[in-house]
Amino acid sequence: MPKSLKKYTLLLVEYEKKDRIDYSLYFKKFFKAVYETTDGESGYQLYKKYRPDVLFLNMHLPKLSGLELAQKIREEDKNIKIIMVSISSNNEELLKVIELKLSKYLLKPISKKNLKNSLIKLIEEFKELKKKSEKLFYFGDNVIWNQDRLYLTKDGREIKLTKNEIRLLSLLTSTKDKIFSNEDIFATVWEDDFDKEFSIDSIKTLIKGIRKKLPKNTICNIYGEGYRLNPSIFKN
Repeated sequence: MPKSLKKYTLLLVEYEKKDRIDYSLYFKKFFKAVYETTDGESGYQLYKKYRPDVLFLNMHLPKLSGLELAQKIREEDKNIKIIMVSISSNNEELLKVIELKLSKYLLKPISKKNLKNSLIKLIEEFKELKKKSEKLFYFGDNVIWNQDRLYLTKDGREIKLTKNEIRLLSLLTSTKDKIFSNEDIFATVWEDDFDKEFSIDSIKTLIKGIRKKLPKNTICNIYGEGYRLNPSIFKN
């Protein structure tokens, strides 16, 4: 097996002790680091702490099911690779996991051949992802926005953003030199809130809130036109 995975990390969430030990020993041969736990809730906490590149989990976990955990993480991270294992397969399960865009869906017992094939698939997917190199925006004061994985950090620690703040920051960083009108912002941020009426006050409140989490002068207000990021950001 090529060493193409050595720069990546994996989170293993498996409640069955023997399987967890076997998987862990196998994956540690190939990954930079393997984090492991036994239930969905602690799995989510480890995800938040380490931001692994790969999630390998049992569908039937205690506390928070593997399906629920994967759905929760996928909402925050569109690029993480997910391999899910299950003791059985039925149409209802398959319909639920299709939307998660899994790298692999494996049935127990899992042979080493299937594990190896899963890693080969990951290598192919990481090569494709590498072609679309991550877009990082350096806002100053060691504050960095990862546009691909949709999270903000300061000194390496995540700054918690609301769903609307994530949508706003994604919009502002989407196009260099563009000024986004209030209408642009409203249509993007509240795209799935069909009952909400257009509100300048809501936009101002959102801008005010996210400015507190960013260095001073990151977001510029262009009188009569809208908002944009400070042009100096795009020079990095």
